Amino acid sequence: MPDRLLTLANHPWTAPVVRALGLPQPRRLPRRTEPYVALELADRAARLIMPPGNDGADLRLALSQSGARMD
Repeated sequence: MPDRLLTLANHPWTAPVVRALGLPQPRRLPRRTEPYVALELADRAARLIMPPGNDGADLRLALSQSGARMD
């Protein structure tokens, strides 16, 4: 599904209007062309840096379920 606001902000006719209103002009980000991969982080290293008092248990669980190695 195309992003209408992104298209509007980057169209040659409407981009000057968007700039004149002071609105941001987002860039088009590259999108994956490959099919979905269930374990996106399989065999990849991950490191968490958390503030004091937060052990990051939920984030650690999510990363490990995605296949990441916790260093």
